[in-house]
Amino acid sequence: MSKQTSKIPVIQVILAYKRTSLANDRTLLSFIHVFLALLISGLGLINFFKNHQIYYYVGITLCILSPVALILGATIYIRTQKMLRRHEHTWNSEG
Repeated sequence: MSKQTSKIPVIQVILAYKRTSLANDRTLLSFIHVFLALLISGLGLINFFKNHQIYYYVGITLCILSPVALILGATIYIRTQKMLRRHEHTWNSEG
């Protein structure tokens, strides 16, 4: 019975690793969603309000800012994945 209780913390660490990895994937997908929303909104403003200068410039601003969201999301994703890989040996050696 002592073997079963010693495996519980290892399983918890592995599940925490998986949970963090999946949360990181979800965060990247959220940033991609923001990128697409900004880009589509910007293009919509540019196309529908060509005669209104304010909306046109707001649309251009949204189109310019959309890649910033994508780059920020990719940077956060890559940084977190590197951190997870760096500490992978910790949970792998406990088992």
